[in-house]
Amino acid sequence: MEKEKQERYARGRRLIKEFEMVLSNYQKLMFYIQTQREEMGDIHESLIDQAVIMEEYLGILLERIKFANY
Repeated sequence: MEKEKQERYARGRRLIKEFEMVLSNYQKLMFYIQTQREEMGDIHESLIDQAVIMEEYLGILLERIKFANY
């Protein structure tokens, strides 16, 4: 039983680390989008699309963390 708890804890920690990494990248992307709007030209829409996908993924990770029984 102890090994199972350790594996669940490790899985939960990996989810949290991944969430932190994606959140950091999302924040950097949003800062770039907001401060470099005029200079982006054609890539603006692509970056917005990427930010939306990252937001959705953050939501998925948060749900997985919430229900990660550890």
